[in-house]
Amino acid sequence: MIFWSATKYAIIHRYEGQASGISDLACSSNSHYTCFASNDRTLQIWDARALYDCLNVLRGHTNFVLYINFNPPSNLIVSGS
Repeated sequence: MIFWSATKYAIIHRYEGQASGISDLACSSNSHYTCFASNDRTLQIWDARALYDCLNVLRGHTNFVLYINFNPPSNLIVSGS
């Protein structure tokens, strides 16, 4: 996963710790969190302000996670596999 600057068009941070593919990515409406869904059946929640901090890895799916989204207040994440 690569975080890019939308104004300078340059790489800000490259995360190479993910062994399996990323199937979806969602950003919270308050711009505080980024969450990505993975083929290893997990969700990873990142601090979008720091870019280097994985806050939590959520486990519970029994198959690839295909879809994720935050609700409008950014206090829930919905995921589907």
